[in-house]
Amino acid sequence: MKFGQREIPDMLFDLARERMRKDESFTTDEIRQHLLAAGEEYMLFVNDIRSNWRIIADRVTRACIDELRDAGEIEQLKKGVWGRA
Repeated sequence: MKFGQREIPDMLFDLARERMRKDESFTTDEIRQHLLAAGEEYMLFVNDIRSNWRIIADRVTRACIDELRDAGEIEQLKKGVWGRA
């Protein structure tokens, strides 16, 4: 996946998946915040404008949720809240 001309590093996706698998449930906002905090160096690689990092974190979060949901690992518990299937 790209953001502008740069490829988003796989490590950001790995961070998101790891955090999603850590607890019984999570919110999308928790994942985005985790990416912003733990993935700062990777965000900087993609784009040096900090206000764009939230967009990148949201795209990575959505992609990982879709991937894990399609694999049957997670399911939506309620709006914005996901848990292990």
